[in-house]
Amino acid sequence: NTGNIFLGDDTHVPILDGSISLNIQNNRLKLPNGANVPVGANVTIMSSAENYSIDRQGGNLIVDGTLDITNLRITNNPTGGISINNGGVLKTRNTGGLYGTGAAIISGTLNLNIGNTIDYYADVNQKISTGKQYYNIIFSGSGGVKTPSNATLIDVHTDGKVTITGNP
Repeated sequence: NTGNIFLGDDTHVPILDGSISLNIQNNRLKLPNGANVPVGANVTIMSSAENYSIDRQGGNLIVDGTLDITNLRITNNPTGGISINNGGVLKTRNTGGLYGTGAAIISGTLNLNIGNTIDYYADVNQKISTGKQYYNIIFSGSGGVKTPSNATLIDVHTDGKVTITGNP
């Protein structure tokens, strides 16, 4: 169980399309030039332990479909960034929230563009990241408490919506 999985290279950007489930061990998934999750795609990347990383080494990770990073982190290197676009959905059950220290995306550029949806779905206590404007935000899961990561209010766009499902 050694070695890495590289999707793409310095010149090729992988397209994660269709219904895909990847189960990774450790910090072995590498995105040298980012990746695209197109409209209609439903991609889940999971691991048995929280905070293993998907390593975005360069380029941009563009989400127009659904990307579920479960309890993982995305190492977001300085060049490029992550964009959740109109109709794009990013799902996380990382207990540290979406963005910031201890969260799924610790640093780097994270664009939550008009029309995006972020789904916080941990079944245990989960922090809700502040400091970014959400368009659509979902609180779901079958248990636990959703709590802002600091005293700052959770900012939701005036044209967006807040959805609460399950028993979060």
